[in-house]
Amino acid sequence: DLYTDVAETYAEVGNPEMALSTYQRLMDREETNQPSVWERMAKCYREMGTMDAAQEYAEAVIHADPSDIDIRLWLAEVYEELGQVDKAYSMIQAVELIQEEERNEQESASASLTQNTAAGAAAAATAFMQTENGKHMASQQLSPMEIWEAPSSVVQIERRKPSEIAIRRRREAEEERKRCIMAMRNAEIAFKKLDLLKPAIDESQDPAAIREYCVTAQRLYNDWRHMRAFFRSDRNKPFIMYRNTVMANLESCVLGDDVDVRSTSSGQATVQRRLAQMKKRLSKKKKRSGEQASTGSLAAAAAAADGGDEREETVVAMSFRGQPFDRWFDMFLMYGKCLCLDGEPENALDMLDLIFQSS
Repeated sequence: DLYTDVAETYAEVGNPEMALSTYQRLMDREETNQPSVWERMAKCYREMGTMDAAQEYAEAVIHADPSDIDIRLWLAEVYEELGQVDKAYSMIQAVELIQEEERNEQESASASLTQNTAAGAAAAATAFMQTENGKHMASQQLSPMEIWEAPSSVVQIERRKPSEIAIRRRREAEEERKRCIMAMRNAEIAFKKLDLLKPAIDESQDPAAIREYCVTAQRLYNDWRHMRAFFRSDRNKPFIMYRNTVMANLESCVLGDDVDVRSTSSGQATVQRRLAQMKKRLSKKKKRSGEQASTGSLAAAAAAADGGDEREETVVAMSFRGQPFDRWFDMFLMYGKCLCLDGEPENALDMLDLIFQSS
């Protein structure tokens, strides 16, 4: 849908107000007034700091799909930011119940498959025992269909069908993963090009090399300044991690030689890490507020998640687009130098000012 593409573009470039205006048009149409749109609007409202509206829209999404773990975790974070610790804790408990139900379904399906496979093997063994020289005795004729009837009719366990929101989120996560990987490859190529241009600039201040450096560095600079995670509403808080889970997974893998950044298997681990960290935060807040609610399982799970260490685990990002932050810093300084050499000191000042505002 064109409106959806426009709204997502506004959101990606850091303009949640215009994104909301476009999403509102989608809500005005019955066929597009869907939970997926409400979820996007909730995230835009949170980006703008309008937390009450973010809460309202997220709660509507959960009402439409109670089994959606991702939006429940997201809403728990909103509750936490609003100081509604009890609601956040209740949401975490609901997530754990959903996960337990899913595990029980998987175990039940696995047990049924094992049981029926064993029955089929037993039937085949019985048939073989009743043969003579590899042929069935006349009195115990069994057809292949009879021999393999059990394993060919394995009971299908009824499983919860993925919701429309869950299907859309998986599709978007896959598309985002591909975009992130492409962006990482483009950044790597750009940095290699800048490394080749740098000697000519340092040694002879070659005008052609300076201009080419500025053009390439400008693309990297635009990518950086459009990353909203670098520009928090509270400037006093340091940058910790990307809100984009897909990018966070890829960036956390980028320095590991034995990790395939194309894999999405770390998504479940990310959910569990977020869940454990939130448990610890909420447990501490409950204790500080002097509430007497039972938090035994909460504290135990939190302690198990961090090996008993009371300090909250924080995952600090060390790279962007697969390149260490130090390399980005050096590139921006060189870009500013090249802009000055190219007669654009005002642009260099503006660029460096924005970069030093990023957290």
